[in-house]
Amino acid sequence: MSLSRLALTVALVLALFGGATAVRAQAPGEPDDGMRLADFVERRAASTSFAALERFGREAMPRTDREGLN
Repeated sequence: MSLSRLALTVALVLALFGGATAVRAQAPGEPDDGMRLADFVERRAASTSFAALERFGREAMPRTDREGLN
């Protein structure tokens, strides 16, 4: 086996086992970051109205900074 293939194999094994330990480190009943973000977005969306979203869009349209709509 060439040195580059050996290095690639070692890197893949470390990546696989490193990811598995990170998954196991999370508490079993605790939601992950993706689920917490989705819950936050759903709560935030439920607390607004289409009129407020329209107002936001109209205010953001002419902006050229990161808060604007491209």
